[in-house]
Amino acid sequence: MLRSGARANVVHTDLDPCGGAEQLTVATLQALLEMGVKVDLTVAKAPDLKRLENAFGKRVGRIFGQIGEIRPLGRIFDEADHGNYDITINTHGDILPYFRKSFSCRNSITYCHFPVAADYVRDRDQAYLKNFAAMGLIDRADDFAWGQIAEHYRLMLQNSLVVTNSHFSSRAIALYTAHEPTIIAPPVNVEEFRAILHAAPRDDSVLVVSRIHPSKKLENAISLAGLLKERGVGKELVIAGNLGSGDQCGQQYYARLLDMATACGVSDYVKIKPNVKLDGLYSLMKKSKVYFHPLPGEPFGISVVEAMSAGLVPVVPNTGGLTEFVPRGYQFHSLRQAADIVASSFDATAAEREALSDSVRRFSLSEYVSTFQKFTGKMLDISASPAIAA
Repeated sequence: MLRSGARANVVHTDLDPCGGAEQLTVATLQALLEMGVKVDLTVAKAPDLKRLENAFGKRVGRIFGQIGEIRPLGRIFDEADHGNYDITINTHGDILPYFRKSFSCRNSITYCHFPVAADYVRDRDQAYLKNFAAMGLIDRADDFAWGQIAEHYRLMLQNSLVVTNSHFSSRAIALYTAHEPTIIAPPVNVEEFRAILHAAPRDDSVLVVSRIHPSKKLENAISLAGLLKERGVGKELVIAGNLGSGDQCGQQYYARLLDMATACGVSDYVKIKPNVKLDGLYSLMKKSKVYFHPLPGEPFGISVVEAMSAGLVPVVPNTGGLTEFVPRGYQFHSLRQAADIVASSFDATAAEREALSDSVRRFSLSEYVSTFQKFTGKMLDISASPAIAA
């Protein structure tokens, strides 16, 4: 039976990083709105819509024009009423321990890309704790706070339907929840990137797309550039990624990467381009032949799918969720092997590039929206309305 006027609350920490988790959040809002659900968004920081449009396209404005309230997240351990919702969806379940006593598998969904918060608690990661304090999510940054985070994270995963991005992530999450996570691959605008599949000519250039943050291991890209330059292989390596003006950790890391490029003698080979707009990203992909992913153990790898869609040959670590869709011949176990694969991949044929692009069409935005609607619709007893234009 159709549940009329169903209400949903989508919870996320901060949309401004404009990474894969934020892209998934925007797509989740779209999926719910197309179902006719009344949607509110709860965040620690009001989103910068211009920044989101630059990263994800004009559809962002249309989506945000249809949602209801944008509510402050506030103290995450307070049992304050965040509204009378039929369903609450935490799209940042990898780091945000958002739990209420009323939550259950009947009214709560947690999209957890990987159980990162559990690692932060184990390692007592002070940057994580200080960031929560700075955003006003906790009122104390001490051992008591670590205990609260650990307990709320456990309760959240055990009292919600957990969704994740890959079998790799599912196995890690299963250590913390009694229910096997549902795998729904995150959304990628594959058709938009496929529009540049046959771009020519391409340079012997390597592209890296990543948020500029220490957790992304971009120093591996600098080291790879050193190996390629030493061998006289390739023209350049470009790192394009989001970097918030208020992200002190990211800004410091950016400065360290520039210093590292100079120290390694590759400042003329490596270009780091923060906050490239979507059109700029298309331009970089049009002229590049190879995509390098520097982070071992990546839970999924949206940027890898984007690059493959656009005709770039992926060169990725041999651990993580991306090994579930990147052919084995493009996976490396050392940076020297990565350099070998990059060198040979510059000569990939048009047919090889097209086959790689075809292989990831199943990760489209429309596929995510449709799958998520079916999954959520079972809880809300409703179906989808007409799609929101791209």
